[in-house]
Amino acid sequence: MPDEKKYSLPPEDDTRVWPDASFLRQKARRCVELSRECPHEVTARALENLGVELLEKAIELELLQEQLKLWRPPEN
Repeated sequence: MPDEKKYSLPPEDDTRVWPDASFLRQKARRCVELSRECPHEVTARALENLGVELLEKAIELELLQEQLKLWRPPEN
């Protein structure tokens, strides 16, 4: 098999960057923009729903980050 692809796991020290709330908001905004431009009704609705979900996740992430800032470990 000459075109066989080989897949491997990332190295142990692989550092991943997680999206922050502003990234999710940007993607949400883009999904809504695309939904307004899309002529296919089902796809447009799916894009708008995805935008709403991303915005909800951005809000959840912001709230979680705020809670983590306020949280203090118990003193022994």
